Amino acid sequence: MEILLIVVPVIGALNAWLITTLFFKMLFWPQEPVKLPFGIVLRGLLPQKRDELAAGIGEIVETQLRVAVIGEQGLNPDIVERLTQTTASAAREHVCQRTPALIPKAVKLKVAELVENFIRAEMPSYALTLAEGMQKQDFSEDICSWAQCKINSYDLIKLEHTINSTKQVFYLKTGAAVIGFVLGLVQLAIVVVANLTSLL
Repeated sequence: MEILLIVVPVIGALNAWLITTLFFKMLFWPQEPVKLPFGIVLRGLLPQKRDELAAGIGEIVETQLRVAVIGEQGLNPDIVERLTQTTASAAREHVCQRTPALIPKAVKLKVAELVENFIRAEMPSYALTLAEGMQKQDFSEDICSWAQCKINSYDLIKLEHTINSTKQVFYLKTGAAVIGFVLGLVQLAIVVVANLTSLL
């Protein structure tokens, strides 16, 4: 009986930890659609939504860049800085709004942060070189496709590693294990009480 006092709660904790770990794995895997019988298709939640998120971010980048070029008749460093800030903030908001509700807030915020950092790094140099071409070619450059392609090219394995190494995800997994441990104790208490009741 004494061994059950240890084994049952530990199994509950391991079970909860494994389920939470599997949940985070399924956010990213499988990256490509896997077809199962009865028309069921499995794909990770973020790979499934990546095209939609990238398209939305691409539109934000294109809109902001066009407004800046038309409104300012050219781009100087101050305008590029404002453009970068506005675009990065809008893209971050878009990711937070369009990411499925099943994804934990900590993961949403990390993905949004990575998108924002990407735009802050890439936008200034691209905006300055593209602005000249846009003025000469009457916006024939497909800015939306460029931004979408850049977002889609981000390595999901690297993103998975980045997210799984955050403190927030560790806390979520640990919290699930603690809850599993407590539930194991509750189950054990129910069994003990049931046994005692049957003896009386």
